[in-house]
Amino acid sequence: MTRWQRRVRLIIAVTAIAFAVVVASQLRRRTPPPAESTPISRSDPKASVESTSGRSFRVNLEQEEVRIEWDRASQYEDGTSRMLGVTVVTERAGGRTFTMTAPEARAGKNELDIEMSGGVLVSVSDGMVIQTDHATYTDGDGLVRADGPLTFSRGRMTGSGVGMTYNKNADTLTIFDHVDVRMQPDAHGKDAIAITSGTAVFTRPERIIRLDHGVKVVRDLETTESVAAVAHLSADEQQIEGLDLRGGSRVTGSRNEPGTLKSLAGGDVDLTYATGGQTIERAALKGNAVIDVSAERGETRRQISANTIDVTLARDGSTPTAVAARDKVQLTVPAGKGEAARTITADAMDATGNERQGLTAARFNGAVQFVERGADVSRTARSAALIVQMGRGLSTIDEATFSRTVRFEEGTMAATAAAVRYALAKGTLELTGEPGSLEPRVQNERLDVSAVHIDVDLDGPQVTAVGNVTSTLRPAKKQPGGGAPGKGKEGQADPKVPSMLKQDEEVHVTAGDLHYDGRASKATYSENASLWQGETKIKAASIVVDDKTGDLTATGGAITNVMILQEGDDKKKERIPSKGSAKEFTYKEALRRATYTGDANLVDREGDVKATTIELYLKESGDEIDRVEAHQHVVVTLLEKHRTATGDNLKYFADDERYEMTGQPVTIVDECGRKDTGLTLTFFRVTDRILLNGNPQFLTQTKSDGSSCR
Repeated sequence: MTRWQRRVRLIIAVTAIAFAVVVASQLRRRTPPPAESTPISRSDPKASVESTSGRSFRVNLEQEEVRIEWDRASQYEDGTSRMLGVTVVTERAGGRTFTMTAPEARAGKNELDIEMSGGVLVSVSDGMVIQTDHATYTDGDGLVRADGPLTFSRGRMTGSGVGMTYNKNADTLTIFDHVDVRMQPDAHGKDAIAITSGTAVFTRPERIIRLDHGVKVVRDLETTESVAAVAHLSADEQQIEGLDLRGGSRVTGSRNEPGTLKSLAGGDVDLTYATGGQTIERAALKGNAVIDVSAERGETRRQISANTIDVTLARDGSTPTAVAARDKVQLTVPAGKGEAARTITADAMDATGNERQGLTAARFNGAVQFVERGADVSRTARSAALIVQMGRGLSTIDEATFSRTVRFEEGTMAATAAAVRYALAKGTLELTGEPGSLEPRVQNERLDVSAVHIDVDLDGPQVTAVGNVTSTLRPAKKQPGGGAPGKGKEGQADPKVPSMLKQDEEVHVTAGDLHYDGRASKATYSENASLWQGETKIKAASIVVDDKTGDLTATGGAITNVMILQEGDDKKKERIPSKGSAKEFTYKEALRRATYTGDANLVDREGDVKATTIELYLKESGDEIDRVEAHQHVVVTLLEKHRTATGDNLKYFADDERYEMTGQPVTIVDECGRKDTGLTLTFFRVTDRILLNGNPQFLTQTKSDGSSCR
């Protein structure tokens, strides 16, 4: 027996003795009771004692802890009792009161292990009420237990379930099955909540409800599902401030406006509600995290996936305004309204926006890959970082700015740079470099160009390069089996190289600027352009190369150095340089004609030709002269013959090394200063024979001792 039990027995014994003395003295003075007084009728023959209304209580250091009241009671020989209309009240320190009522109760020998039935009502002084048909109360552990259906309520919150325990000491309600918790609408008719789960543990001091075995939370704006969850309640338990979802977690939104949250999912999801509890303010997702954002009618929703995602929502609880995603990030914008599908993957993503437009910009970092696919579009870009500007609520990706080692690919075209700005609607690229970093460069099967700055219009493509342009024109690929180049992709003819250049070698060009028109297959180099292939070189202020025709034009002080195959006196052919200059130089592949226009000058080891215009016709091989024509103010100097002829027009035929010259008049001057004139002049270099005015003249060699000609 404990000390307090002995103390209570002593107090009861002393009180009983005093009470007996008082009763005895009163009995000696009282008159007998009236004859009509009747004893209490017995209702239970098995009861040893029966009484009407009564009370039992236990005192702990002058503080009442447990009080049992009944309307009628029966006590049995085994020490148990049965009570009708019973009420059990526990008052704890701090003024908190716990009350149980029932139509019927049975108590154990210590009177505090009670089995209640017939409609049990458990109430707490702060407004918590629990109802069930049958319950037991054990004072030793302070637990109320019920196996059947039950309901509970406090303010706006109501609930039901099957089977429960309520720990009055810890103020914890545990429901074992079929949990259904409801938050009734507030004064404004909003924020109604319905929660269902297999089990629930309501730890009231911590203001949390632990839910397990299939959790579903239905609110005005969304439906939440998970294997388990913890609901965090407000101080008055009338609002949910947060939900920690665990296992197969998913939130589905009820709004369909473009840019609003359609769903979010992950292994675990933590939801934080805004002040007032009506809308989600923030969601933290872990493990296979996915966010779906609603799109325009008829379009597929946009999606963000990653290992972890942290999303902040606008005051409407549906519009994402910030997203932080980490590890295996992927943003998917499906095709729609004539646009290609776009996908971005990276290690990290940080998206921002506003309450009116939703997400409008995002930054990606680490192993970024941008993929664009459509009916006639196939583009891929890789970089270390990417910033995208987006339409309202992820509706479109309008602009993408790649940085730190960028590579952009479309078909056979590849663009590399330190930074690339891609305007998707226009289909244009801006390539820029930084000191000491990757310089802008664009390549395809035909062209390889680098510069300080490059703009690319992907429709064509069109390439504009500015500053220190370095370019390489690649030869056409040989056909399988070693055949000659034929048709390129989509039936287009392979690019042509001027015949004056070798067909199987690269052509290099440098300039200040370049514009390449892919549709016209034409490259225009300006600002001190220089083209070369081996020993063949062309310099001018501007050079235009036409891939379709094989034509070439150089303007603005053109200078050429072309290797021409010529036959020497020993009848062996060798490549010798032919140097030319003019205000303009053009080469027409169809005619195999090179034309020097304006102060034209052509020099090789045999002679020097000056004229207003010089036309050089090549043989089919492209490296041998067929004939040369010169017009206006023609001056021909035969170096080895020491003769100079002037006239209006000149024709030179390479096969027999014949010069034909006309003029008003034609003049020829030899090394001794002798001058002959006429209307026509024909000179055969091999035989050293000249025909002047149609009359043959055989020139004799004049020998001199060096002092004078004879």
